[in-house]
Amino acid sequence: EIDGIQSNATLLGGGTSHLGAFYADPTQHGGLGLSVTAAQRADYGKRGAALIEANVAAYDTTKLLGILRKIDDFTKNVLEPRYGTLLPPGPPSPP
Repeated sequence: EIDGIQSNATLLGGGTSHLGAFYADPTQHGGLGLSVTAAQRADYGKRGAALIEANVAAYDTTKLLGILRKIDDFTKNVLEPRYGTLLPPGPPSPP
């Protein structure tokens, strides 16, 4: 309460707008979590590092570049000829 008046955020029950977001309950945005011990932090760190390492190891750059080339080819050879007059202009060409 502020000067005997309940805050608007609490009255509205939380929500979002073009100005940002607010939460009637602080736990809705991840706040007020339980404290963790140093051992728990170390464990979380090890598990997180292992997850990152596994994702990096599984990353297939060659496959990704192939997919991006197919998308580029489709864009240039299908979308641009078909809808080019409706598309905004691209960036200027380098000199």
